[in-house]
Amino acid sequence: MPGRDPGQTGKCPSGNCRGEGRSSPLGTLRIEGGRKPNRSKKKRRNVMSKEKIFERAKAGDVNVLDDENATPYLGAQNEDGETPIHYLASAGKTEILDHPNAIPFLGVMDKEDDTPVHCLAQIGKTEILDHPNAAQWLGVQNVRGNTPVHSLAWKGKIEILDHPNAVPFLGVPNKDGDTPVHLLAMEGKTEILNHPNAAPFLGGQNEDGKTPIHYLARVRKTEILGHPNAAQWLGVQNNFGDTPIHYLAMEGKTEILDHPNAVPYLGVQNKYGKTPIQILNKQ
Repeated sequence: MPGRDPGQTGKCPSGNCRGEGRSSPLGTLRIEGGRKPNRSKKKRRNVMSKEKIFERAKAGDVNVLDDENATPYLGAQNEDGETPIHYLASAGKTEILDHPNAIPFLGVMDKEDDTPVHCLAQIGKTEILDHPNAAQWLGVQNVRGNTPVHSLAWKGKIEILDHPNAVPFLGVPNKDGDTPVHLLAMEGKTEILNHPNAAPFLGGQNEDGKTPIHYLARVRKTEILGHPNAAQWLGVQNNFGDTPIHYLAMEGKTEILDHPNAVPYLGVQNKYGKTPIQILNKQ
């Protein structure tokens, strides 16, 4: 047929009249009337940028806070409700407390109701106690009922006993009934026995009926036997009927046999009918 090259069938010679384009040293040449450029590419690049920002934050790259391409995503939340600021906090980056691009998101909660301030506390960052941008979040409880002060207690940070921003939360129970004072006791911090801010909570029982004195006994702290702030709680029984003396017996502490503050409880039975003496004899 006139005007057609040999072998042409009515379709474009290379089959690319529908927008695939022809090869060129400069890239693809679009044929007029072909498919419009894919407008979704820009959107896909933004999604990738968002993912990259989360990756950078997770790696502890604080420079992401100053990246103008990252700024729109600093408050974005992933499927767990975490923002890049949560990730920076978990990496221990206290710079978020001062950075104007991070400050608006310090109180954002993830699906566990943890804020970035919780995340800093969970790795023992006591800087949150002094910082005015963190102070307002110190009493926020997550789904487990833990405040950032609880988390600092878990890390054994006895600074919470003296700090005016933490003291109001020393008696706050979590979902298990444990206060920060209980958690300090779990960590073996006998400083709670002498501290006036902890004293009001030494006899408080959690959901299992345990006091901070029970916890100190569980970690072999025989100091409780002779301490006046502990002595009055030595006979308190938990939900299983165990006193702190039972716990010392479980740890093989024979000091209980002679100590005048322990002797009155040597015959107390727990719910299994066991006394501290019986427990000691099985050690």
